[in-house]
Amino acid sequence: MRRRGYYEESYSKCDCRNKKDGEREYEKNDDGHYGYYIKRPKTKAGNRDIPMLKDVRDALIDEKEKQLNLKQEQFEFDGYHNFVFVSKRGGFYSRENISTQIKQIIDEYNAEENDIKLPYFSTNVLRHTFATRLCSRTADMKAVQYIMGHKDICTTLKYYAEPTDEGIRNSMSSLEGVMF
Repeated sequence: MRRRGYYEESYSKCDCRNKKDGEREYEKNDDGHYGYYIKRPKTKAGNRDIPMLKDVRDALIDEKEKQLNLKQEQFEFDGYHNFVFVSKRGGFYSRENISTQIKQIIDEYNAEENDIKLPYFSTNVLRHTFATRLCSRTADMKAVQYIMGHKDICTTLKYYAEPTDEGIRNSMSSLEGVMF
């Protein structure tokens, strides 16, 4: 999820058979008018085919079946329709809706007597977490750049390829017995 937008996926942009997905974002207008619009990717790098993880594919199929069983009415917005994530009223989720829901979940969890309290976080933290975990599992930074939709590899390396303690230890141990 990008910082200034919120993620809304359309089944028409999602090819579950080929395990690829497309991305569209919405954002509140900044020109003083209240409303939302389809936010096109900033650069050509934002238009990409990303192999879909099996768990994600299964979750999307389950969500579609749930909507069909509930006979949720679909809406059209800016020429797009057949959205994956729709509200109970059949509309799309705004960034504010998602942030409010995350805060409510955290508040409910923290209100219980748990030894560990969850910190508040934004949806952008989830994007950073995904990218950091991806970087820790592959040495192919060009692939990470592509998946994240960055035009410049420097963005990927500067903001998302954060070192982890485990990654640092593994990097150093990979040199064991090789240096001398």
